[in-house]
Amino acid sequence: MTTPGVKIKIEGREFYPAQTEGQSNVFSDTPFTLVRSRWMEDCEAIACNVCSNKFNQLRRKHHCRVCGRVICNKCCKEKIPLPQFGYAEPERVCEECRYITELITKSRSPLVSFQLESATGLYKEIQDTLQLIKILQLGGLHTLVYLARCDHTEIRKACACAIHTFSTHTALHSLLSQAGAIKAVCSLLQRAHGSEEITTINAISSLMIFCKSADLKMQAIEDGALLPVLQLCSAKEETALLAMMTLSEIVEHFGTHHAVIETDRNVLPRIIELTSSNDEQMQEVALRTLAFLSMSTEQNRQRLIQEDLSSGKRFIQAVRRKPKNTQVLCNAACLLANIATLQEQNQGSLQDYLNCVCNMLENYSSHNDVITHVSRAIANFSKYKIHTPAILLHVHFIITTLLKSPVDNIRYQGVRIILYLLSHSTEMMTTALLREGVTDVLNGIVGIPGVMDAMQEAILLNVPDKARPG
Repeated sequence: MTTPGVKIKIEGREFYPAQTEGQSNVFSDTPFTLVRSRWMEDCEAIACNVCSNKFNQLRRKHHCRVCGRVICNKCCKEKIPLPQFGYAEPERVCEECRYITELITKSRSPLVSFQLESATGLYKEIQDTLQLIKILQLGGLHTLVYLARCDHTEIRKACACAIHTFSTHTALHSLLSQAGAIKAVCSLLQRAHGSEEITTINAISSLMIFCKSADLKMQAIEDGALLPVLQLCSAKEETALLAMMTLSEIVEHFGTHHAVIETDRNVLPRIIELTSSNDEQMQEVALRTLAFLSMSTEQNRQRLIQEDLSSGKRFIQAVRRKPKNTQVLCNAACLLANIATLQEQNQGSLQDYLNCVCNMLENYSSHNDVITHVSRAIANFSKYKIHTPAILLHVHFIITTLLKSPVDNIRYQGVRIILYLLSHSTEMMTTALLREGVTDVLNGIVGIPGVMDAMQEAILLNVPDKARPG
Protein backbone atom coordinates (compact mmCIF):
# COMPACT_ATOMS: atom_id res chain seq x y z
CA MET A 1 0.00 0.00 0.00
CA THR A 2 1.12 3.55 -0.69
CA THR A 3 0.06 7.03 0.40
CA PRO A 4 -3.18 8.28 -1.20
CA GLY A 5 -1.44 11.00 -3.21
CA VAL A 6 -2.74 14.53 -3.79
CA LYS A 7 -6.35 15.48 -3.12
CA ILE A 8 -8.47 16.95 -5.92
CA LYS A 9 -11.50 19.18 -5.47
CA ILE A 10 -14.40 19.16 -7.93
CA GLU A 11 -17.57 21.17 -7.32
CA GLY A 12 -16.80 21.48 -3.63
CA ARG A 13 -16.00 17.79 -3.09
CA GLU A 14 -12.48 16.69 -2.14
CA PHE A 15 -11.19 13.20 -2.89
CA TYR A 16 -8.10 11.19 -3.77
CA PRO A 17 -7.97 10.02 -7.41
CA ALA A 18 -6.64 6.59 -8.34
CA GLN A 19 -2.90 6.18 -8.77
CA THR A 20 -0.92 3.79 -10.93
CA GLU A 21 2.00 1.62 -9.95
CA GLY A 22 5.20 2.78 -11.63
CA GLN A 23 4.77 4.91 -14.74
CA SER A 24 1.80 7.29 -14.61
CA ASN A 25 1.41 7.55 -18.42
CA VAL A 26 -1.11 4.84 -19.35
CA PHE A 27 -1.44 5.64 -23.07
CA SER A 28 0.50 2.52 -23.83
CA ASP A 29 0.05 -1.02 -25.11
CA THR A 30 1.17 -2.25 -21.70
CA PRO A 31 -1.79 -2.50 -19.30
CA PHE A 32 -1.43 -0.37 -16.19
CA THR A 33 -1.82 -1.52 -12.59
CA LEU A 34 -3.62 0.63 -10.02
CA VAL A 35 -2.35 1.16 -6.50
CA ARG A 36 -4.54 -0.81 -4.09
CA SER A 37 -6.52 1.21 -1.56
CA ARG A 38 -5.54 1.16 2.09
CA TRP A 39 -7.73 -1.25 4.01
CA MET A 40 -9.79 0.27 6.77
CA GLU A 41 -9.03 -1.29 10.16
CA ASP A 42 -11.80 -3.55 11.48
CA CYS A 43 -11.85 -1.61 14.71
CA GLU A 44 -12.62 1.61 12.81
CA ALA A 45 -15.98 0.28 11.58
CA ILE A 46 -18.95 -0.16 13.92
CA ALA A 47 -21.44 -0.33 11.05
CA CYS A 48 -21.42 -1.20 7.35
CA ASN A 49 -20.15 1.71 5.24
CA VAL A 50 -22.87 1.06 2.64
CA CYS A 51 -26.12 0.16 4.45
CA SER A 52 -25.13 1.59 7.90
CA ASN A 53 -26.36 -1.52 9.73
CA LYS A 54 -24.28 -2.34 12.78
CA PHE A 55 -22.00 -5.34 12.75
CA ASN A 56 -22.75 -8.24 15.08
CA GLN A 57 -22.28 -12.03 15.40
CA LEU A 58 -24.40 -12.63 12.29
CA ARG A 59 -23.49 -9.54 10.29
CA ARG A 60 -19.79 -10.11 9.67
CA LYS A 61 -17.17 -7.67 8.39
CA HIS A 62 -15.61 -7.84 4.93
CA HIS A 63 -13.30 -5.55 2.99
CA CYS A 64 -14.10 -4.24 -0.47
CA ARG A 65 -10.93 -4.89 -2.49
CA VAL A 66 -11.53 -1.72 -4.50
CA CYS A 67 -12.26 1.04 -1.97
CA GLY A 68 -10.83 -0.74 1.11
CA ARG A 69 -13.82 0.03 3.36
CA VAL A 70 -15.38 -2.40 5.83
CA ILE A 71 -18.70 -3.67 4.44
CA CYS A 72 -21.27 -6.28 5.48
CA ASN A 73 -21.73 -9.52 3.51
CA LYS A 74 -25.02 -8.39 1.97
CA CYS A 75 -23.43 -5.24 0.53
CA CYS A 76 -20.18 -6.95 -0.49
CA LYS A 77 -21.15 -10.39 -1.77
CA GLU A 78 -20.18 -10.02 -5.43
CA LYS A 79 -16.78 -11.25 -6.57
CA ILE A 80 -15.36 -9.59 -9.68
CA PRO A 81 -12.09 -10.08 -11.59
CA LEU A 82 -9.75 -7.18 -10.77
CA PRO A 83 -6.83 -7.34 -13.24
CA GLN A 84 -6.44 -3.55 -12.92
CA PHE A 85 -5.31 -4.13 -9.30
CA GLY A 86 -3.16 -7.14 -10.09
CA TYR A 87 -5.44 -9.73 -8.44
CA ALA A 88 -5.25 -13.19 -10.05
CA GLU A 89 -8.70 -14.32 -8.83
CA PRO A 90 -12.11 -12.58 -8.55
CA GLU A 91 -12.39 -10.60 -5.32
CA ARG A 92 -15.13 -9.06 -3.18
CA VAL A 93 -16.39 -5.65 -4.37
CA CYS A 94 -19.01 -3.57 -2.54
CA GLU A 95 -22.24 -2.46 -4.19
CA GLU A 96 -21.12 1.18 -4.42
CA CYS A 97 -18.00 0.24 -6.37
CA ARG A 98 -19.41 -2.71 -8.31
CA TYR A 99 -20.84 -1.14 -11.49
CA ILE A 100 -17.90 1.19 -12.21
CA THR A 101 -15.45 -1.59 -11.37
CA GLU A 102 -17.20 -3.98 -13.78
CA LEU A 103 -16.86 -1.39 -16.57
CA ILE A 104 -13.16 -0.89 -15.81
CA THR A 105 -12.55 -4.65 -15.66
CA LYS A 106 -14.23 -5.11 -19.07
CA SER A 107 -11.70 -2.75 -20.62
CA ARG A 108 -9.10 -5.53 -20.14
CA SER A 109 -11.11 -8.06 -22.14
CA PRO A 110 -9.82 -9.09 -25.59
CA LEU A 111 -13.45 -8.83 -26.79
CA VAL A 112 -14.13 -5.54 -28.58
CA SER A 113 -17.76 -5.65 -27.42
CA PHE A 114 -16.61 -5.56 -23.77
CA GLN A 115 -14.13 -2.75 -24.48
CA LEU A 116 -16.91 -0.76 -26.16
CA GLU A 117 -19.25 -1.35 -23.22
CA SER A 118 -16.50 -0.13 -20.90
CA ALA A 119 -15.79 3.07 -22.84
CA THR A 120 -19.42 4.03 -23.51
CA GLY A 121 -20.53 3.10 -20.00
CA LEU A 122 -17.82 5.17 -18.31
CA TYR A 123 -18.51 8.15 -20.58
CA LYS A 124 -22.23 7.98 -19.73
CA GLU A 125 -21.54 7.85 -16.00
CA ILE A 126 -19.17 10.85 -15.89
CA GLN A 127 -22.06 13.16 -16.76
CA ASP A 128 -23.13 12.87 -13.11
CA THR A 129 -20.81 14.63 -10.64
CA LEU A 130 -20.98 11.91 -7.98
CA GLN A 131 -20.30 9.20 -10.53
CA LEU A 132 -17.52 11.31 -12.07
CA ILE A 133 -15.77 11.39 -8.70
CA LYS A 134 -16.27 7.64 -8.24
CA ILE A 135 -14.81 7.00 -11.69
CA LEU A 136 -11.78 9.12 -10.85
CA GLN A 137 -11.32 7.29 -7.54
CA LEU A 138 -11.51 3.85 -9.14
CA GLY A 139 -9.26 4.44 -12.16
CA GLY A 140 -11.85 5.25 -14.83
CA LEU A 141 -9.85 8.19 -16.17
CA HIS A 142 -6.82 5.97 -16.68
CA THR A 143 -9.03 3.33 -18.30
CA LEU A 144 -10.45 5.76 -20.87
CA VAL A 145 -6.99 7.06 -21.76
CA TYR A 146 -5.79 3.46 -22.12
CA LEU A 147 -8.78 2.56 -24.34
CA ALA A 148 -8.08 5.54 -26.63
CA ARG A 149 -5.46 3.30 -28.30
CA CYS A 150 -8.21 1.16 -29.83
CA ASP A 151 -9.00 1.33 -33.53
CA HIS A 152 -12.75 0.84 -33.08
CA THR A 153 -14.51 4.08 -34.12
CA GLU A 154 -17.18 4.00 -31.37
CA ILE A 155 -14.57 3.34 -28.68
CA ARG A 156 -12.51 6.25 -30.00
CA LYS A 157 -15.59 8.48 -29.95
CA ALA A 158 -16.46 7.58 -26.35
CA CYS A 159 -12.87 8.16 -25.22
CA ALA A 160 -12.64 11.51 -27.02
CA CYS A 161 -15.94 12.68 -25.50
CA ALA A 162 -14.91 11.51 -22.03
CA ILE A 163 -11.48 13.17 -22.14
CA HIS A 164 -13.15 16.40 -23.28
CA THR A 165 -15.50 16.21 -20.29
CA PHE A 166 -12.54 15.64 -17.96
CA SER A 167 -10.65 18.55 -19.56
CA THR A 168 -13.40 21.01 -18.64
CA HIS A 169 -12.39 20.53 -14.98
CA THR A 170 -9.21 22.53 -14.44
CA ALA A 171 -8.49 20.55 -11.27
CA LEU A 172 -7.96 17.44 -13.42
CA HIS A 173 -5.47 18.95 -15.88
CA SER A 174 -2.36 17.77 -14.05
CA LEU A 175 -3.78 14.26 -13.63
CA LEU A 176 -4.79 14.12 -17.31
CA SER A 177 -1.35 15.24 -18.43
CA GLN A 178 0.41 12.69 -16.23
CA ALA A 179 -1.90 9.91 -17.43
CA GLY A 180 -1.05 10.62 -21.08
CA ALA A 181 -4.39 12.18 -22.06
CA ILE A 182 -2.76 14.87 -24.23
CA LYS A 183 -0.86 12.25 -26.20
CA ALA A 184 -4.07 10.22 -26.46
CA VAL A 185 -5.96 13.21 -27.88
CA CYS A 186 -3.23 13.88 -30.46
CA SER A 187 -3.36 10.23 -31.50
CA LEU A 188 -7.16 10.32 -31.77
CA LEU A 189 -6.95 13.34 -34.05
CA GLN A 190 -4.39 11.69 -36.31
CA ARG A 191 -6.38 8.46 -36.59
CA ALA A 192 -9.89 9.91 -36.90
CA HIS A 193 -11.43 9.60 -40.36
CA GLY A 194 -13.36 12.39 -42.05
CA SER A 195 -16.68 10.84 -40.98
CA GLU A 196 -15.70 10.83 -37.28
CA GLU A 197 -16.79 14.41 -36.70
CA ILE A 198 -17.82 13.96 -33.05
CA THR A 199 -14.48 12.35 -32.21
CA THR A 200 -12.55 15.09 -33.99
CA ILE A 201 -14.48 17.98 -32.45
CA ASN A 202 -14.21 16.60 -28.91
CA ALA A 203 -10.51 15.78 -29.30
CA ILE A 204 -9.57 19.18 -30.77
CA SER A 205 -11.70 20.92 -28.12
CA SER A 206 -9.79 19.08 -25.40
CA LEU A 207 -6.48 19.98 -26.99
CA MET A 208 -7.49 23.65 -27.19
CA ILE A 209 -8.30 23.64 -23.46
CA PHE A 210 -4.92 22.05 -22.69
CA CYS A 211 -3.09 24.58 -24.87
CA LYS A 212 -4.74 27.48 -23.05
CA SER A 213 -2.93 26.36 -19.90
CA ALA A 214 0.55 27.82 -19.62
CA ASP A 215 1.64 24.69 -17.74
CA LEU A 216 0.33 22.27 -20.38
CA LYS A 217 1.11 24.16 -23.60
CA MET A 218 4.67 22.86 -23.83
CA GLN A 219 3.51 19.38 -22.84
CA ALA A 220 1.02 19.46 -25.72
CA ILE A 221 3.73 20.52 -28.16
CA GLU A 222 6.07 17.78 -26.90
CA ASP A 223 3.26 15.22 -27.19
CA GLY A 224 2.82 16.01 -30.89
CA ALA A 225 -0.09 18.47 -30.93
CA LEU A 226 1.19 20.57 -33.81
CA LEU A 227 0.88 18.05 -36.65
CA PRO A 228 -2.79 17.05 -36.18
CA VAL A 229 -3.76 20.68 -35.59
CA LEU A 230 -2.08 21.74 -38.83
CA GLN A 231 -3.91 18.94 -40.65
CA LEU A 232 -7.27 20.16 -39.36
CA CYS A 233 -6.68 23.75 -40.48
CA SER A 234 -7.73 22.54 -43.93
CA ALA A 235 -10.93 20.89 -42.66
CA LYS A 236 -14.41 22.37 -43.03
CA GLU A 237 -14.93 25.64 -41.20
CA GLU A 238 -16.40 24.45 -37.86
CA THR A 239 -13.52 22.06 -37.31
CA ALA A 240 -11.02 24.46 -38.88
CA LEU A 241 -12.10 27.18 -36.43
CA LEU A 242 -11.38 24.92 -33.44
CA ALA A 243 -8.05 23.95 -35.03
CA MET A 244 -7.18 27.61 -35.65
CA MET A 245 -8.09 28.54 -32.08
CA THR A 246 -5.82 25.75 -30.85
CA LEU A 247 -3.05 26.75 -33.25
CA SER A 248 -3.27 30.37 -32.08
CA GLU A 249 -2.54 29.11 -28.56
CA ILE A 250 0.32 26.88 -29.74
CA VAL A 251 2.09 29.65 -31.70
CA GLU A 252 2.40 31.74 -28.56
CA HIS A 253 5.49 29.55 -28.18
CA PHE A 254 7.99 30.91 -30.72
CA GLY A 255 9.70 27.55 -31.07
CA THR A 256 6.74 26.31 -33.14
CA HIS A 257 6.85 29.08 -35.77
CA HIS A 258 9.30 27.49 -38.18
CA ALA A 259 7.33 24.24 -38.25
CA VAL A 260 4.07 26.08 -38.97
CA ILE A 261 5.48 28.28 -41.71
CA GLU A 262 7.68 25.70 -43.41
CA THR A 263 5.34 22.70 -43.26
CA ASP A 264 4.63 21.08 -46.62
CA ARG A 265 0.91 20.86 -45.83
CA ASN A 266 0.06 24.23 -47.40
CA VAL A 267 -0.97 25.51 -43.97
CA LEU A 268 0.25 29.10 -44.25
CA PRO A 269 -1.75 29.84 -47.44
CA ARG A 270 -4.77 28.24 -45.73
CA ILE A 271 -4.43 30.48 -42.65
CA ILE A 272 -4.11 33.54 -44.89
CA GLU A 273 -7.17 32.41 -46.86
CA LEU A 274 -9.16 32.20 -43.62
CA THR A 275 -8.55 35.91 -42.96
CA SER A 276 -11.17 36.47 -45.68
CA SER A 277 -13.73 34.15 -44.07
CA ASN A 278 -17.31 35.37 -43.73
CA ASP A 279 -17.10 34.29 -40.10
CA GLU A 280 -15.52 37.20 -38.23
CA GLN A 281 -14.49 34.91 -35.37
CA MET A 282 -12.50 32.88 -37.88
CA GLN A 283 -10.96 36.09 -39.23
CA GLU A 284 -10.04 37.16 -35.72
CA VAL A 285 -8.34 33.86 -34.87
CA ALA A 286 -6.53 33.57 -38.22
CA LEU A 287 -5.15 37.12 -37.92
CA ARG A 288 -4.16 36.50 -34.29
CA THR A 289 -2.22 33.41 -35.36
CA LEU A 290 -0.47 35.32 -38.14
CA ALA A 291 0.34 38.18 -35.76
CA PHE A 292 2.11 35.72 -33.46
CA LEU A 293 3.96 34.19 -36.42
CA SER A 294 5.12 37.68 -37.46
CA MET A 295 6.86 38.21 -34.12
CA SER A 296 9.76 35.82 -34.65
CA THR A 297 12.34 36.04 -37.46
CA GLU A 298 12.89 38.34 -40.42
CA GLN A 299 12.70 35.28 -42.67
CA ASN A 300 9.26 34.36 -41.31
CA ARG A 301 7.97 37.90 -41.85
CA GLN A 302 9.27 37.83 -45.43
CA ARG A 303 7.45 34.55 -46.00
CA LEU A 304 4.21 35.99 -44.63
CA ILE A 305 4.39 38.95 -47.00
CA GLN A 306 5.26 36.76 -49.97
CA GLU A 307 2.27 34.51 -49.31
CA ASP A 308 -0.05 37.47 -48.78
CA LEU A 309 1.07 39.18 -51.98
CA SER A 310 0.47 35.91 -53.82
CA SER A 311 -3.03 35.66 -52.36
CA GLY A 312 -4.06 39.19 -53.41
CA LYS A 313 -3.19 41.11 -50.22
CA ARG A 314 -5.78 39.50 -47.99
CA PHE A 315 -4.41 41.31 -44.92
CA ILE A 316 -5.57 44.58 -46.46
CA GLN A 317 -8.84 43.04 -47.64
CA ALA A 318 -9.65 42.00 -44.07
CA VAL A 319 -9.46 45.67 -42.99
CA ARG A 320 -11.32 47.06 -46.00
CA ARG A 321 -14.30 44.82 -45.24
CA LYS A 322 -14.88 47.00 -42.14
CA PRO A 323 -15.66 44.15 -39.72
CA LYS A 324 -18.00 44.76 -36.81
CA ASN A 325 -15.68 42.77 -34.57
CA THR A 326 -13.00 45.32 -33.63
CA GLN A 327 -10.67 42.53 -32.51
CA VAL A 328 -10.30 41.64 -36.21
CA LEU A 329 -8.99 45.17 -36.77
CA CYS A 330 -6.72 44.98 -33.70
CA ASN A 331 -5.17 41.71 -34.86
CA ALA A 332 -4.78 42.96 -38.44
CA ALA A 333 -3.10 46.17 -37.24
CA CYS A 334 -0.84 44.19 -34.90
CA LEU A 335 0.19 41.93 -37.79
CA LEU A 336 0.91 44.89 -40.08
CA ALA A 337 2.88 46.64 -37.33
CA ASN A 338 5.11 43.58 -36.92
CA ILE A 339 5.57 43.24 -40.69
CA ALA A 340 6.58 46.91 -40.82
CA THR A 341 9.79 45.97 -38.98
CA LEU A 342 11.15 44.22 -42.10
CA GLN A 343 14.60 45.42 -43.11
CA GLU A 344 14.92 48.39 -45.43
CA GLN A 345 15.58 46.37 -48.58
CA ASN A 346 12.18 44.70 -48.13
CA GLN A 347 10.16 47.88 -47.55
CA GLY A 348 9.52 48.65 -51.23
CA SER A 349 6.65 46.15 -51.47
CA LEU A 350 4.88 47.46 -48.36
CA GLN A 351 3.47 50.78 -49.63
CA ASP A 352 -0.10 49.47 -49.80
CA TYR A 353 0.17 48.08 -46.27
CA LEU A 354 1.32 51.50 -45.04
CA ASN A 355 -1.60 53.20 -46.80
CA CYS A 356 -3.92 50.70 -45.12
CA VAL A 357 -2.78 51.56 -41.57
CA CYS A 358 -2.80 55.29 -42.34
CA ASN A 359 -6.43 54.97 -43.43
CA MET A 360 -7.16 53.06 -40.22
CA LEU A 361 -5.70 56.01 -38.29
CA GLU A 362 -8.36 58.25 -39.82
CA ASN A 363 -11.27 55.79 -39.76
CA TYR A 364 -10.84 54.35 -36.26
CA SER A 365 -9.46 57.30 -34.31
CA SER A 366 -11.91 56.73 -31.43
CA HIS A 367 -10.92 53.07 -30.94
CA ASN A 368 -7.86 53.16 -28.69
CA ASP A 369 -7.41 49.38 -28.82
CA VAL A 370 -7.06 49.58 -32.61
CA ILE A 371 -5.02 52.80 -32.61
CA THR A 372 -2.50 51.30 -30.18
CA HIS A 373 -1.38 48.92 -32.94
CA VAL A 374 -1.93 51.40 -35.78
CA SER A 375 0.36 53.97 -34.12
CA ARG A 376 3.05 51.31 -33.70
CA ALA A 377 2.69 50.29 -37.33
CA ILE A 378 3.08 53.84 -38.64
CA ALA A 379 6.02 54.44 -36.30
CA ASN A 380 7.74 51.31 -37.61
CA PHE A 381 7.10 52.33 -41.23
CA SER A 382 8.29 55.90 -40.57
CA LYS A 383 11.74 54.60 -39.67
CA TYR A 384 12.43 54.24 -43.41
CA LYS A 385 12.78 57.33 -45.61
CA ILE A 386 10.99 55.63 -48.51
CA HIS A 387 7.70 56.04 -46.61
CA THR A 388 8.14 59.70 -45.57
CA PRO A 389 6.08 61.31 -48.40
CA ALA A 390 3.10 59.03 -47.72
CA ILE A 391 3.19 59.55 -43.95
CA LEU A 392 3.54 63.36 -44.26
CA LEU A 393 0.06 63.39 -45.81
CA HIS A 394 -1.33 62.24 -42.46
CA VAL A 395 0.55 64.58 -40.08
CA HIS A 396 -2.70 66.25 -39.01
CA PHE A 397 -4.13 62.95 -37.72
CA ILE A 398 -0.77 61.95 -36.21
CA ILE A 399 -0.83 65.09 -34.09
CA THR A 400 -4.56 65.25 -33.26
CA THR A 401 -5.11 61.51 -32.71
CA LEU A 402 -1.75 60.24 -31.46
CA LEU A 403 0.03 63.11 -29.73
CA LYS A 404 -3.17 64.24 -27.99
CA SER A 405 -4.18 60.73 -26.94
CA PRO A 406 -4.75 60.05 -23.22
CA VAL A 407 -3.04 56.66 -23.73
CA ASP A 408 0.72 56.78 -23.04
CA ASN A 409 1.69 54.11 -25.57
CA ILE A 410 -0.17 55.88 -28.37
CA ARG A 411 1.42 59.26 -27.52
CA TYR A 412 4.90 57.74 -27.38
CA GLN A 413 4.47 56.10 -30.80
CA GLY A 414 3.29 59.47 -32.11
CA VAL A 415 6.54 61.05 -30.92
CA ARG A 416 8.51 58.25 -32.63
CA ILE A 417 6.80 59.08 -35.91
CA ILE A 418 7.49 62.82 -35.63
CA LEU A 419 11.16 62.31 -34.77
CA TYR A 420 11.68 59.92 -37.72
CA LEU A 421 9.97 62.35 -40.08
CA LEU A 422 12.10 65.24 -38.77
CA SER A 423 15.27 63.27 -39.43
CA HIS A 424 14.18 62.27 -42.96
CA SER A 425 12.61 65.54 -44.12
CA THR A 426 13.47 68.30 -41.67
CA GLU A 427 12.24 71.25 -43.70
CA MET A 428 8.91 69.79 -44.78
CA MET A 429 8.22 68.39 -41.33
CA THR A 430 9.09 71.68 -39.60
CA THR A 431 6.69 73.50 -41.89
CA ALA A 432 3.98 70.97 -41.16
CA LEU A 433 4.53 71.23 -37.40
CA LEU A 434 4.34 75.01 -37.51
CA ARG A 435 1.06 74.66 -39.34
CA GLU A 436 -0.42 71.91 -37.19
CA GLY A 437 0.97 72.94 -33.80
CA VAL A 438 4.48 72.33 -32.51
CA THR A 439 3.37 72.59 -28.87
CA ASP A 440 1.83 69.12 -28.90
CA VAL A 441 5.06 67.66 -30.24
CA LEU A 442 7.20 69.31 -27.56
CA ASN A 443 4.78 68.30 -24.82
CA GLY A 444 4.83 64.74 -26.16
CA ILE A 445 8.63 64.59 -26.12
CA VAL A 446 8.93 66.06 -22.62
CA GLY A 447 6.23 63.67 -21.35
CA ILE A 448 8.15 60.51 -22.16
CA PRO A 449 10.08 59.36 -19.06
CA GLY A 450 13.84 59.45 -19.58
CA VAL A 451 13.80 61.20 -22.96
CA MET A 452 15.10 64.55 -21.72
CA ASP A 453 17.95 62.88 -19.83
CA ALA A 454 18.82 60.83 -22.91
CA MET A 455 18.87 63.98 -25.06
CA GLN A 456 21.15 65.71 -22.58
CA GLU A 457 23.50 62.73 -22.58
CA ALA A 458 23.55 62.66 -26.38
CA ILE A 459 24.39 66.38 -26.49
CA LEU A 460 27.18 65.93 -23.96
CA LEU A 461 28.78 63.36 -26.24
CA ASN A 462 29.32 66.19 -28.72
CA VAL A 463 29.92 69.17 -26.43
CA PRO A 464 31.60 69.17 -22.98
CA ASP A 465 29.99 70.33 -19.79
CA LYS A 466 33.44 71.30 -18.51
CA ALA A 467 36.22 73.04 -20.49
CA ARG A 468 39.65 74.64 -20.06
CA PRO A 469 39.84 78.41 -20.31
CA GLY A 470 40.84 79.56 -23.75
